Amino acid sequence: MVRISRVLWALGIAARLALPVVAQDGEDWSERKRVLRELLDRELSAPETKEAAPADRAAGEEPIVETAAREIDLRDVVVALFEAYEREDAGGFVAHVHPGFSARDDSGNDYRRADLPRALADDFEVLERIRFSVFVGQTILQQDGMRAEAEVRWTRLAMTQVGAREWILLDQRSVFQFDRSGDGESFLLSRIFGDTIFALANPRGQVVASEGTLDGERIAEPLVFDRFLGVVEPEQPAASEPAPAAAGSTVVTGSFSTQRGYLDFDAQNFPLVCAFYLAADNDFRCFALNTIWGCNGATIRDISGMFANLDAVDAVPAPPYPASVGLNQNATDVGRLFAVRTNIGFFAAYEITGFDPASPPGTYTIRFKYQPNGTRNMK
Repeated sequence: MVRISRVLWALGIAARLALPVVAQDGEDWSERKRVLRELLDRELSAPETKEAAPADRAAGEEPIVETAAREIDLRDVVVALFEAYEREDAGGFVAHVHPGFSARDDSGNDYRRADLPRALADDFEVLERIRFSVFVGQTILQQDGMRAEAEVRWTRLAMTQVGAREWILLDQRSVFQFDRSGDGESFLLSRIFGDTIFALANPRGQVVASEGTLDGERIAEPLVFDRFLGVVEPEQPAASEPAPAAAGSTVVTGSFSTQRGYLDFDAQNFPLVCAFYLAADNDFRCFALNTIWGCNGATIRDISGMFANLDAVDAVPAPPYPASVGLNQNATDVGRLFAVRTNIGFFAAYEITGFDPASPPGTYTIRFKYQPNGTRNMK
């Protein structure tokens, strides 16, 4: 089994060199990895410097130089996390995790740093021969220097332990949040936003695959990878069948406009634009111009082909949903429908009814239904 010992390389660089993203068994990657790492370091790791204006320093004083060295530090931590996961080294992974780490898995269960060894061990019971290709993009450091975020693009190949089925996820996007360690000497992982990467298994020890390909075939409906049974299809009611509604349930309806704003369906809070950092109770944000990201464990699914419009949605499909969906950022998005599971476990559906390109990056008009009683019923 070939392991990728250094996972940090740019997908774009690999494409320019006509190199495959994932190693083949028996292939010698030593020279290829050296070239890719050298190119990546040249393009991304060079310190950015800025010399202070002459008026900012006394005559004869050495120039003041600011350097973006913290970005290099963050990339090293990201690499260490991915490498530990590839090695199936739960202890090595947790060593780079902040004591205040918190996350939510695809089944809606919260877990902390102390839960990670169990969750990671379950991953490794279900999956094997895990390999990554990773590109670390923009990093942002808060003014007080205590918290930072890094954009990460990644591709993963893994085999199921039972049945040796090949699961591939291409070009996924996540945001890693880091907080300073207690001694202030290093950054440790405290949150991950966007697509789920690690601790995939739910408390039953199963991994749900809702995206990617399985043995080269696109995954159209969510599949369950079980440590004993292998790949099984979860039992789900038909999408058009309403889920049972609690007595006195009330569906909230409304509309709003947004560019890159937060989407908080539980509070019906939809600002037009947003800052980079997340609030604790937001469900989604348009972080990239063409992506809606789940926040704080919220998930989303495109249901455009299942219903004619929002009025036809009597009930949203059963989860799990992916962590994000893509947008075309033009008028072709009008009419698209999405099912939502919020960060507290409630459900919503919404339809894009308009797109105005006059105010870059473009303004979406959205109509929604929200069910506050915990069921999937949208009547």
